[in-house]
Amino acid sequence: MIHHPLSVAADLHRRDHPLFVIGMWRSGTSLPWALLNQHTEIKLLYESELPLLRSLFWSPARKSWALRLDFWNAALRRHRIDPKRLPRTADLPTAFRSMALQYASSRGASVWGCKSPNYYACVPSLAREFPQASYGCEMLKRSCDTLRSRGARVHELYYCDLVENPEPELRKICDFLGIPFLPAMTSLADADLSPVYDDDHHELLRNGTTIRRTSINSAREADPQRLKQKIDRYKALWRQEFNGWRLASAPQTSAPPGWLEQGIDRLLFRILVMIDCFRCWMFAFAPLFSWRMYRRLKYEDVDRFISSPAMREAMFGGGDRSAGTP
Repeated sequence: MIHHPLSVAADLHRRDHPLFVIGMWRSGTSLPWALLNQHTEIKLLYESELPLLRSLFWSPARKSWALRLDFWNAALRRHRIDPKRLPRTADLPTAFRSMALQYASSRGASVWGCKSPNYYACVPSLAREFPQASYGCEMLKRSCDTLRSRGARVHELYYCDLVENPEPELRKICDFLGIPFLPAMTSLADADLSPVYDDDHHELLRNGTTIRRTSINSAREADPQRLKQKIDRYKALWRQEFNGWRLASAPQTSAPPGWLEQGIDRLLFRILVMIDCFRCWMFAFAPLFSWRMYRRLKYEDVDRFISSPAMREAMFGGGDRSAGTP
């Protein structure tokens, strides 16, 4: 892999500007993450999700934020981050920056940040907490508009464009980031996928050495008919609201959803977002031993979710005393 040296000024500039890759669930955000991380100057965290746990920094357990984050999704272990080099007392931007920079600098990269589809519902909060950040958004129209209205730098990416013409799309991203394009970015060969969860929907990513177009059409064929009809109705609505938007440019085949359907869908969406937020809030304030008990009851493979004794000892000398853990 060819390494293109960067000027010291550019390197320092990038260390103040994180990069977030955001999309909806199952929209294919793992592929651009893996390809971007093939660049010698880019190393993004994979779904660290620390920005989702902002309430953790308001709780009495804030001094053990790293321990709790690792308990949440094994973010430190997946990225091989040394907890001893993380600050015990920090606010959310400082904690995230220290973790992301450690991961990037350990691999000689200057572009740092994180990829997660779970950030889709907290884009305004990210813009407030990281005002100098750059964003790569996958088909999130309103989120992109919100970020641009706040002066953020945004690059929109369509998964179908990336798999059909990877090099031109990756060159656009490199231009957006101000770094040279590297041919190695177009291949998954030798990609470091160790931070990626071992789930079934990542099988194509793990088993592919080249970018392949997935069977998107066959997946659509498997969608229930009622879901297809709802999607067609919302496409008609987007065609009216976002004139000229690419995803709403197809010929209209259905009438837009009525005000009642839109109201119910918005209410259900907000309820689900509130449930997610409440879960994060509970995780921040409840003692860890209660979550250990919950996971022992819910999961058989407890060791997959609970930090090992060695990791707990490495993290500031043992258990979460501030949260009441024995």
